[in-house]
Amino acid sequence: LPDFFKGIADATLNILDDFAPQALTNMIWAFAVVDMQIPTFFNSVSVIICSKLDSFSPNNVATIAWAFAVICYSNPKFFSDLLGGILSKEDQLNADDESQLYLVSLYFQNEFSDQQFPLAHLQERLESAYQPEDIHSDSHFDDVATTLNRIGWSHQPQFISPEGILLHLAQPEAKKAIQCDGVSNLCKCLDGFVQNGSTRFKSRLLRQCGWTLLHLPFNEWEQLTNTAAKDAYLQEKLRQLSF
Repeated sequence: LPDFFKGIADATLNILDDFAPQALTNMIWAFAVVDMQIPTFFNSVSVIICSKLDSFSPNNVATIAWAFAVICYSNPKFFSDLLGGILSKEDQLNADDESQLYLVSLYFQNEFSDQQFPLAHLQERLESAYQPEDIHSDSHFDDVATTLNRIGWSHQPQFISPEGILLHLAQPEAKKAIQCDGVSNLCKCLDGFVQNGSTRFKSRLLRQCGWTLLHLPFNEWEQLTNTAAKDAYLQEKLRQLSF
């Protein structure tokens, strides 16, 4: 994946200005989905976006802001200029836009704590729009929860953090949690699975808020074929992180 996206970045770097707003938005989103952090590429993209901000819809802006937050872009002025461009178009934001912007607000407040989030006046609206994913029917989650009960690691299932982010199996008082990474949390690569950008982003936000996380990818869990193997696997994982 890195070589593939590096190739795209190199091939498009000098023609970014030719991209239509939606096409540029789509490309940035794709880079973020796999958490592909290429500073020179995103620096160039940020300049192009700010030079013709009026041509980007509020939906484009929300997606772009999310993407730049996912790849840990560290320029607060860019976020301020970008989000400031939709202040007069707030009524055009839909629930998905607002949900993305809520996560952007958490990122901005953590990374640039000395500055005010440009859409701070919409914070309650953004937070209300954010809906954590539902894992009620996830067999991976159910099996891990059963194993944790068996080895004596008490937990609260599907705990919503104060920031509104879902923690699959949590010890809230200790701020420790186990996340069961399923197909929707991972990207398939030639050499296996890696966490996607969205999952890494939420994990970074949680860690910045003081949580210690243990991720259990489904492809590793599926290789454990009996109770003893599952118990030993989890006990070792918990030991490694002093859980």
